[in-house]
Amino acid sequence: ELDPQFAHAYVGLADACWLYWQYSRGHVSEHCPFADGEEDSAKIDDVEPLVRKALSIDDEVGEAWVTLGFILRQRALSQGGGSDVMWLIREAQAAYKKGIDLSPSFSQAYHWYAGSLIFILSYDDPPNGWLTAWENGHWQSVVERGLEVDPLSLGLHGLKATYPMYSSTREEAVAHAQRMIEIAPNSPQGYAGMAAIQAYQYARLDEAIPWWNRAAERDPESSNYELAIAESYCALGDAEMARAYAHQATQLLPPDQRTANFDVLII
Repeated sequence: ELDPQFAHAYVGLADACWLYWQYSRGHVSEHCPFADGEEDSAKIDDVEPLVRKALSIDDEVGEAWVTLGFILRQRALSQGGGSDVMWLIREAQAAYKKGIDLSPSFSQAYHWYAGSLIFILSYDDPPNGWLTAWENGHWQSVVERGLEVDPLSLGLHGLKATYPMYSSTREEAVAHAQRMIEIAPNSPQGYAGMAAIQAYQYARLDEAIPWWNRAAERDPESSNYELAIAESYCALGDAEMARAYAHQATQLLPPDQRTANFDVLII
């Protein structure tokens, strides 16, 4: 309102509205120019004009290209992936690269670009395209460049902790999760990362549960951690504890979003 030619403001509004919608279980802020539709594609279509407006004002704003890449990637995912959306994937990849070229110190660019490569590579001639892409080190180099720009990025450390099979050893993954805890001890991300490593890399479910609990303590409104604990107890054969945590998980969801999956776990 104060400066309608300030390109960064349009990008900021696009980011804030999209992320708000993503992390508030589909609720839309009254400040966001979203339509009333329920589909993901509707939200993407409502956000993209903000980014296009920013680029029409100044096409040298790297942050705008990064957000455009994120939007294009989300549109491809909402359409189910596969060869028919490869053109969207490629456009997203080009937008990320342009954004990084224009704003090389914007660490979020590396986080979103690296995260998108996990999906991009899965669409491109699987499974051989996937393996070749990891072997040539492209994903690793994006993450490492990002950490050079911002050594305190939880997102980039999280990627290294989440995908050790592609970028590092299990021990290095643990180190990145521990670094996340050091950087932000009140955030659930590092504890959840450590839990995931123990559960999925080492198959130590009994050691993963305390880490999931620490994550849940720091984000008591999220059902994800309670559900992960329920699944761990289920795999360990403790039906009573699995049921208890599954029930807690359902109570954290709005009534209209309690799916059959949770009901099955409780039963």
